[in-house]
Amino acid sequence: NKQKATKLEIKNYFIHKKINANMLHKISKKKKKKMEENIKNQKIKMIYKEKARRFHVHRKYESGNSVASAKSSSKTNSWSEEDQ
Repeated sequence: NKQKATKLEIKNYFIHKKINANMLHKISKKKKKKMEENIKNQKIKMIYKEKARRFHVHRKYESGNSVASAKSSSKTNSWSEEDQ
């Protein structure tokens, strides 16, 4: 069940929509293009960040064995130091 909007909400929606449209008309084409480019660049950056994050997560799990062996070898070193 969707709630119906009140008359005031509908009126406000269209007022804001009209204001936004008027503001966009005032912005030059050059500025619009620049804004679109910025949005695209941000999206591309986000995609690359996400891919990089996934890649690093995979690398951690792949090299998990070497990390575990390095930890165990450091423990053996600390034990040998205590014995001396």
